[in-house]
Amino acid sequence: MLFTFLFSACHQDPMELALVEEPGAVNVMHGFYSKDLDNWEHLGIIAWGVASLGLAIDSDQSLLITAIQEVRPPTWWEIQGNPPIRGYKYDGKTWHPKAWKIEDVDTKAYIDPQIFDGQVWYISPTGTSGDPAKKKNLIPIRSSNPGRDRFLGYGLADPSPVYFNGELHLFATQDMHIVHAKGQPLRGIMTHPGKNDIFNFASVPFAINVDNELWLTAQANINGRRIPVLAKTKDALHWSRWKPIGDIPKSIRNCTSPVLGPDPKGGWLLLCIEEKRH
Repeated sequence: MLFTFLFSACHQDPMELALVEEPGAVNVMHGFYSKDLDNWEHLGIIAWGVASLGLAIDSDQSLLITAIQEVRPPTWWEIQGNPPIRGYKYDGKTWHPKAWKIEDVDTKAYIDPQIFDGQVWYISPTGTSGDPAKKKNLIPIRSSNPGRDRFLGYGLADPSPVYFNGELHLFATQDMHIVHAKGQPLRGIMTHPGKNDIFNFASVPFAINVDNELWLTAQANINGRRIPVLAKTKDALHWSRWKPIGDIPKSIRNCTSPVLGPDPKGGWLLLCIEEKRH
């Protein structure tokens, strides 16, 4: 009986386990809801032991949330093959654990995953450890099924691809700032101090196309706290200034890796990670 219990626990989906409160979790995912992007309701902690969020809109308008789970290490079977990307499908009511298979024969490292256009994009910093954005190594941003390099640079992290005005755009963190590339193949765009200097004041971008306007969510250091901010553009060149979003309670010192998307039940959902919670 004990063996059966342990066997069952070991094989329980880690994203299902993450929905159960764990006081010792290092990182936790908070949720915030708004009908108008001005007034926000804190939904509390949604998941424990997750980090590095991504978001995509499914064909049925549900949200697909990708994350790096810290609940348990990959199983032996996962290590022998390619470990899946894990996360949730959120239908406006329930958080359903999900896993996505990666096909990439050149790497088994899928960091900062983001679902986009039927693939998963991620960084694969082979031979490094720690925060890739703080590294000086050349790091490829890759996409899956089949695996291939999309963009290469030093210290890259947090890739966020998006289609806007008929072009492929990519935003990512580099040296704790935001870099922008576009086209196929992707080529970096120089930052113009009079047009898009906002990239120097934030990191961990997440891009979404909303009614032919490009919205960029990121994290910025404001009054000693890293909190979610939002900027918008109609041409991917001239940007609004960063605006804090979410009405983050003072009890949450940092809320990082923010993603913003349309809640399937109407309104807007903001998710972010409170780091190193004890």
